[in-house]
Amino acid sequence: MKLRTIIGVLVCITSANAVAQQTNEKETQAKIAEFEKKLLDLPSGSFDFGIHNELRDLYLPIDPAKSMMHVDIILKHQRLHGYMKQVLGGNDADKPKAIATLIQTAKAYRKLPNLAAACWIWAADLESNSAKAAN
Repeated sequence: MKLRTIIGVLVCITSANAVAQQTNEKETQAKIAEFEKKLLDLPSGSFDFGIHNELRDLYLPIDPAKSMMHVDIILKHQRLHGYMKQVLGGNDADKPKAIATLIQTAKAYRKLPNLAAACWIWAADLESNSAKAAN
């Protein structure tokens, strides 16, 4: 009897978590649609850091490539932006880890030129060995 009760509770918890996750996904999709509309409503050629940063954050768990596209756009307009460096792991207290993360990101998203260039610059800047930084 106790085992059935435990299993029943676990099923309820699992179901509740699944419903909560679906609700969160729907809310996230609604927010994405809202910010994408705001982006489309901007005058041609204009840039809004807040909109791109929100989209970067919202897309990260569901579409990392789209998230990085928004980082690339931000870096196109605000080169070497400190917050983007932080978001990408470049401010990690463990410098070798920060360097490795930035290099990995630069390689993974080499088709996003502003993102890749910023990651290479930040990685080289963090590297204390000038011979390694030059490579």
